[in-house]
Amino acid sequence: MGALPLTLDALHRARQRVTPGTAGPLTASEWAENVAGHPLDEWQKAFLDDPADDQLLLCSRQVGKTLATSLRSGWIVRNGGLVIAIAPTQRQSSLVFGLLSAHLKADGADVTRATQTTIELGNGGIAHCLPGDRPSSIRGLTLRHDGPSALVIDEAAYIRETLWPSLSPMLAAAPDAGQIMLTTPCGPAGRFHAAWTDPDADEWSRVKVTAYECPRISERFLRSERARLGDEMFRQEYLAEFVSPSGAYFSAGLIESVFGGGAGVDEMFAEEEGTE
Repeated sequence: MGALPLTLDALHRARQRVTPGTAGPLTASEWAENVAGHPLDEWQKAFLDDPADDQLLLCSRQVGKTLATSLRSGWIVRNGGLVIAIAPTQRQSSLVFGLLSAHLKADGADVTRATQTTIELGNGGIAHCLPGDRPSSIRGLTLRHDGPSALVIDEAAYIRETLWPSLSPMLAAAPDAGQIMLTTPCGPAGRFHAAWTDPDADEWSRVKVTAYECPRISERFLRSERARLGDEMFRQEYLAEFVSPSGAYFSAGLIESVFGGGAGVDEMFAEEEGTE
């Protein structure tokens, strides 16, 4: 049987086991709070300190999953590693890259090269943040690196099926590379859903965070959202459940633009905030 999703209490206990004393070196979460400039949620700190290379984050909207993942990515790059981060669209990719770059600059990193999609450090650390709506920009990249490396896939449930054949070869010559997939669910289908529900996929560390576990989201707001969205959509967006819808959430045109070649994912995420 595969690993079950960790509860927040279990994550906190796990973090306590790997956190050194005050005289020791910084942990990933301690570094992250320093560069972020504010305290992180307990699940974020435990996720950052999780020793697992392969991680699945199944989260409500607005709980801080992109922030946490950009901090973990920054930690890898800061320590001489390679991160290739993929998001469904250019806008989302730019958000991840902006957060990651800001963390490294706040850390005083020795940035030797910076473009709109790549940042390189003097210690060999590299990050590429690329949109998933242009597979040609991804082909040929590899996660083979002298230091640690990771493939990060933001909003993995919304990545087009046609992109996955371009992602898998990155891992071919990098057997030690990690994978981090994070998302809000999009129905019981797709690569993320398959990884999350596979009882034999023991390599994944699974974390689930609902809106009720985020101190910044009020119950009053959630009551309003449940009334506005209806039960099915609310459970998907805020309880992070793989809902089998009784009716379509999105128009046929929007779905076609997302999965058939358009940029409709931006429309779905139009209200997302920069620190999600």
